[in-house]
Amino acid sequence: MKIIEKKLTTLSHVREILLKREKEAIDGEPMTDEQKKLLNYIGKFSTLSTKDAEDLQKNLSGLNLGLSEAQIVKITDILPKNVDEIRAIFSKDEKFAHNADELKQILDSIAQYV
Repeated sequence: MKIIEKKLTTLSHVREILLKREKEAIDGEPMTDEQKKLLNYIGKFSTLSTKDAEDLQKNLSGLNLGLSEAQIVKITDILPKNVDEIRAIFSKDEKFAHNADELKQILDSIAQYV
C-alpha cells in the first residue's frame, strides 16, 4: 500500500475510509488484519457520523479560540462532556490555555451533536 497523503483526521472519517476499503478491495488486496482490528475498535468509540464530525470541526474552528487542528480533531473524537474532561484531555498541552467561558463555548458546540 502506498502512502499518498498524511493529515489529521477524525475517527469518524477513518471509519468511513475503512468501511469503503472493506467493500472495495484496493488493488485486488483484501483488508489486512490490522485494518479489520482498527475498524472494530473505531466502531466502539466513534459515535458521530462523518458529516457531523466535519460540521463540529467547522463549528469549533469558527469559535476563534485559537484551537489548533490537532486540538479540534481530539475534541471531535473524544466529545468531552464537561470542563474537567476538556482540561484533563489537554492537561499536558502548554498551548491549551482557555478560560471557563471559552471552555463553555466548546461544550455548547459539542452539545449540538451528541
